[in-house]
Amino acid sequence: MIQDLRFGLKLLWKEKGFTLTALATLALCIGANTAIFTVLHAVLLAPLPFAEPQRLVTIGNIYPGAGITRSVQSSIPDYFDRRKLTDVFDAVALRTAAGYDAGGEGAPVRIDAEQVTPSYFDVLRVSPMMGRSLTETDAVFLKNQYVILSYGMWRDLYARDPQIIGKQIRLSGFAHQIVGVMPEGFTSPGSKAKLWVPLVWHPRANRRRSGRSPNKRPPCAYHLVPGCGYAISLSTCAKSVASE
Repeated sequence: MIQDLRFGLKLLWKEKGFTLTALATLALCIGANTAIFTVLHAVLLAPLPFAEPQRLVTIGNIYPGAGITRSVQSSIPDYFDRRKLTDVFDAVALRTAAGYDAGGEGAPVRIDAEQVTPSYFDVLRVSPMMGRSLTETDAVFLKNQYVILSYGMWRDLYARDPQIIGKQIRLSGFAHQIVGVMPEGFTSPGSKAKLWVPLVWHPRANRRRSGRSPNKRPPCAYHLVPGCGYAISLSTCAKSVASE
């Protein structure tokens, strides 16, 4: 076996052009496969960095009568229906992307944000490391405004101020009270949000007639009750809402 190995090495050394070409090809192929697997693992294979990720689901709507056969986002009435009429979800939440100019009149900074229902962090099974989460009383139309900061924003904008809770931040000209700071490493799925504010709507928006348009609807996230499968959940939810 050692003689065969020596003979093979001599042949490779003799044919240097072939050897270098083969090694370069192998290196390129291995690098390409490693890069592809890294992307696939991050996007498709790796579980979400939350507790019980297998119980997190998102649900959209289709409207065959209107020619909309691909899933679109849920409306506010859908959110209330699925929260009230089914028992297959132990938490239901809405979220929508937003952006704010943070700071004073001098040099405001544009900040990616999300508007979320207070149940959003319950769905993800995560809590602020400082302060508190959002509550239903925070999400009231024309009430005082509140905000939760990401760890990165707390670090970069406030230098890890331990007394940050209760202070004010101006977002697009309006004062918001800081009520919490999320743990380091927390990111909202598929989002670059650095802060979260309550998703608020007019009291009449939860009426079924006012929310039928499939446009401008926030995504709806759900956390399944223990032992409940996806197919059973979706079927039960559809039947409950249809019977309303």
